[in-house]
Amino acid sequence: MSVYVSGIGIISSLGKNYSEHKQHLFDLKEGISKHLYKNHDSILESYTGSITSDPEVPEQYKDETRNFKFAFTAFEEALASSGVNLKAYHNIAVCLGTSLGGKSAGQNALYQFEEGERQVDASLLEKASVYHIADELMAYHDIVGASYVISTACSASNNAVILGTQLLQDGDCDLAICGGCDELSDISLAGFTSLGAINTEMACQPYSSGKGINLGEGAGFVVLVKDQSLAKYGKIIGGLITSDGYHITAPKPTGEGAAQIAKQLVTQAGIDYSEIDYINGHGTGTQANDKMEKNMYGKFFPTTTLISSTKGQTGHTLGAAGIIELINCLAAIEEQTVPATKNEIGIEGFPENFVYHQKREYPIRNALNFSFAFGGNNSWCLIVIFRFTSRNITC
Repeated sequence: MSVYVSGIGIISSLGKNYSEHKQHLFDLKEGISKHLYKNHDSILESYTGSITSDPEVPEQYKDETRNFKFAFTAFEEALASSGVNLKAYHNIAVCLGTSLGGKSAGQNALYQFEEGERQVDASLLEKASVYHIADELMAYHDIVGASYVISTACSASNNAVILGTQLLQDGDCDLAICGGCDELSDISLAGFTSLGAINTEMACQPYSSGKGINLGEGAGFVVLVKDQSLAKYGKIIGGLITSDGYHITAPKPTGEGAAQIAKQLVTQAGIDYSEIDYINGHGTGTQANDKMEKNMYGKFFPTTTLISSTKGQTGHTLGAAGIIELINCLAAIEEQTVPATKNEIGIEGFPENFVYHQKREYPIRNALNFSFAFGGNNSWCLIVIFRFTSRNITC
């Protein structure tokens, strides 16, 4: 059974809504800049894809975390753009992917305690859970159904879309609202700094220098429906998830895990590798990830498959990365244009299908969104222009 995208909502360092984000994405706008962050008693200086002002939310949510505010903003835009009447559905799934959830609220509670306050604000602890955001989004709209929260780090929101697609295909829900969110936090910055994975010199350069990542923040949601008459963007054919079982943080350098899922995906979709027109790669700017990806792309995909990474503009948004980049795929399909990879260094001799410097107009029928995460979690989601027919994948 086909699943269609009826609505899109997004907020990122490139824009406060889908239209603005899409325009700045194709214009190669710089979304990464240098910022200072307080980490307990020290100051961290880092290049990040920061959202410079908090979005407006209803008064009842003014004390919520920035992560919640990002999620609320993208959720509302997705619903508004879809035009669906939630009251007409009696079994709605909300699938949310996030790395941190409300952990920044828990961190603030800890800071209160360390500063001598023995009666910390209890609401901070309530907001700290990973499922708080999904629960509040459902409560705000009186949504009848179930919420699912996935926390597989960098692949979380791609996996959330795959789950929502599967629930619709299996008849376990009538409508699925899927996405993810993450805010910049001391926890993430300190953690990736301790791993030596942060590029401290400049905005990251996916697939080129290998000097490290920049963290980013944002949120995105898509509204998924079974009724083709409600389709406004692409069609989700399905997705697959595998695990390398290789290392707790690094992918298998040979790309075998990614290759395995690529083989399964094209087989189940009933297409050939040559029919994949565009891949939005994970492309973080780290040697471990980018080398593995390039190995896999070179082995399986022809030079007619165009490849780019958009993290040079948004930074790595962790749990929101999958959905933001899936929305970038939908934008590429809508505009029949591949967004370029920004900040290239030393790419001489790269295959011509790696898109750098500027966007490239290209006929796109099939697009792949590709996410990797700690623990060797590999996640692919296949999106097609909804007027094009290919066999559905059972997720």
